Amino acid sequence: LPAAGALALAGLLRWGRRCPAGAGLVLGGGLSNLYERVRHRRVYDYLRFPKVPGPLGRYVYNLADLAVFAGVGALLLSRRRR
Repeated sequence: LPAAGALALAGLLRWGRRCPAGAGLVLGGGLSNLYERVRHRRVYDYLRFPKVPGPLGRYVYNLADLAVFAGVGALLLSRRRR
């Protein structure tokens, strides 16, 4: 697991120069989840949108995971543009 983390960090440092906002979202989301797991032994930053119609209103989302997902998307889009 530490080797995978080191590889992910090396990739972020390489791609982060092309899209610093994407790298910041990935690192921020990952560090947020890590902090909550170490401090509270669980993750607390959940979102729910009960007023949204359809199935989206029934789901609960983790805010940090959404940041990681958006950051990876931004990094992939910045890589495709070059």
